[in-house]
Amino acid sequence: MYSLNWTDPTLKASFTLPDSVIDTTSTSLELTGKSSVNWGQPEIENFLQLLENFASNGAAPLHPTIGQSWYNNTTGRMNIYIGSADTYHSNVFWRELANRRIDFPNTGAITGPTYPGDLWFQTQPTPVLAGSFVVGNTYVIASVGTTDFTTIGASANTVGITFIATGAGTGTGTATAQYFLNITTDGINWSGVAPIVSPNFTGIPAAPTAAQGTNTKQLATTAFVTSSPKFTGIPIAPTAVLNTNTTQLATTAFVVTQISGTSAASFSAGTRIAFNMTTPPAGWTKDTSVSNDAVMRLVTGTVGSGGSNAFSTWNGYSSTGGHTLVTSEMPSHAHSITDPHHYHILVDNGHAHPLPNVFYVSAPWGGAATGNLGGSISTTETAATGITMNAASTGITGTNSAGSDGSHNHPLTNNVLYYDFIIAHN
Repeated sequence: MYSLNWTDPTLKASFTLPDSVIDTTSTSLELTGKSSVNWGQPEIENFLQLLENFASNGAAPLHPTIGQSWYNNTTGRMNIYIGSADTYHSNVFWRELANRRIDFPNTGAITGPTYPGDLWFQTQPTPVLAGSFVVGNTYVIASVGTTDFTTIGASANTVGITFIATGAGTGTGTATAQYFLNITTDGINWSGVAPIVSPNFTGIPAAPTAAQGTNTKQLATTAFVTSSPKFTGIPIAPTAVLNTNTTQLATTAFVVTQISGTSAASFSAGTRIAFNMTTPPAGWTKDTSVSNDAVMRLVTGTVGSGGSNAFSTWNGYSSTGGHTLVTSEMPSHAHSITDPHHYHILVDNGHAHPLPNVFYVSAPWGGAATGNLGGSISTTETAATGITMNAASTGITGTNSAGSDGSHNHPLTNNVLYYDFIIAHN
């Protein structure tokens, strides 16, 4: 009986091989025990299978062991048995090995089938027409045409010059993109991995977190930043171009330039701003259509305008306008009249009353009247009553009227402090 040990006994347990037995289940090989009959053929076949890496058309070897290799002729790929699934290959125990392939495609794509992990070099990419260059990508001038490549990063307008595009370009010139390395993942061609200059990462790129206080060119992860790093000295960084709106670091030079008034393009078109200067900053246009000599009013609702009096006219008033009062605008008041006393005197100079004749009878009752009583008396005697009336003063006095019908005003002092502003738009 043989006691058989693997390379690492902690990885796989040892096992025994009985005498006179050919074991076909412990591994993919046929293991011949001591004194086995016809043991030669199995041994030779074992060598052949090892020589060809158990090559087959899609059927993996039976009873594999960790680290065993297998060539799948259907896919043309070598495989390694890992013994269990992992985070990236659920329920896949055979792992394909990546191939390194060298291709020279003219169309920018690999010829033939591709597999995860393929590496290939693109030597003849399709030329890109000016106007479609990607900023930050590396190109080689293929044809100049009417394009001025020196305006987009090239040192000269010469075929074969390599440059990093700083703009999309214009004209009829072409250039080939230089993809130094391409990698295939899950059967999809990924052309142009992130370049060294200005890489554009996607997803959630990760990197080792530097120790707090690190002051090098090592990438700063979010974990490093949130641990309150303390820079010393005068840290420097590349200054972004005007109006850059990304997560790139903002240097003092960028901030000063951005707020110096030359950043009108960073505002939405048509934005209107008040400036305390006669001439607006670069990028802004003075709006002369607004009313001149007007004040500014703050509102919480919709903006507007109104009024008709110029500010200097209103601010120059020294009194209110004249106005004539009418009766309804006068305060209630009264006028006094004084009458101390007065009287009238009556005077009667005398007057008389007429008196008719009185007849009498001298004969016995029943006879005719024969004469009158008193003879010729016809009126009463005259007598004075003493009534007289004299004229007298009433003694009534009153106030005299005063005033006029003219208008009046009240003094007014404005002289409000102010600063002049202009309205400008981008």
